[in-house]
Amino acid sequence: MDIRSLIQFLQIAKDGSYTKAAASLYLVQPTLSKTIQNMEQELGVRLFQKDGQKIELTEYGKRLVEIATPIINQFQQIPTWLHDIEDLASGSLSIGSTPILAGLYLVTYITEFCRLYPRIELKLVERGTYEIKDAVLRSECDIGFCMLCPEVRNCSMLDVISLFRKEVVVMIHKDNPLGEMKSISMRDLRHEKFNFYASGHAIKDEIYLRCTEAGFSPNINFVSGNAAFLIRLSEMGNGITILPKPFLTQYDYQNLSAIPFEPTFPWECCLITKKGRYQPFAIRQFIDHIVKGFKTVH
Repeated sequence: MDIRSLIQFLQIAKDGSYTKAAASLYLVQPTLSKTIQNMEQELGVRLFQKDGQKIELTEYGKRLVEIATPIINQFQQIPTWLHDIEDLASGSLSIGSTPILAGLYLVTYITEFCRLYPRIELKLVERGTYEIKDAVLRSECDIGFCMLCPEVRNCSMLDVISLFRKEVVVMIHKDNPLGEMKSISMRDLRHEKFNFYASGHAIKDEIYLRCTEAGFSPNINFVSGNAAFLIRLSEMGNGITILPKPFLTQYDYQNLSAIPFEPTFPWECCLITKKGRYQPFAIRQFIDHIVKGFKTVH
């Protein structure tokens, strides 16, 4: 006996006729007759009895109607309950992000999301790109925001949504002769001291790769995960700093030139989730909110 059998039984009890119940359920009468026969054999009792041309419930049938009616009512309410959960827009999610992305963009989108969905709790974890990737793969973070580097792009266990593509620039003190250039190649920097990112930042590996392709190893001056500190060093004339151009909108720098690379050094960022992992309503709503928001990034 299953839900379908109970639904058919209740329809017969309501209509008092196999023929009417078959029409209501868009079934043929023999199907209903077979259902009731199987139920009676399984339960070991008669559910209906004939009274002339009519059928009537037995005492067992009446009792089953009392038992089955609330069960079927609750079963039929399941879609409504699930939509109610969405209407309440509740839940929680953990977000992993690189510090630059968090400060530049997520602070705005998270604030908007919290206003729209006050019942959804957000937790933000700031790490480098590689740590964010690993946290998503370990299901420690539901969503990750990071640089779209080869290690992320080529990971078969991730679903990746590209959010935007910007350029990387080099910050050079204006007293440095290179500071007068309109654009610069990585090879032009072979004699400079580099203020460098700490391990775990994908942009560090991208800079190393481009230096290698240009035929030299970078001369490391200072290492830090704090981009503002690195810029400040360059502002004091102490080394150059390479970073995504959008970061400069958050920093009031002086005595520095922001010079683009030729060829362009791209900075592409993405949203990542673990492939095949179930995404509850809160996560789906946040992803949708973020993707729509980043469509306005220029």
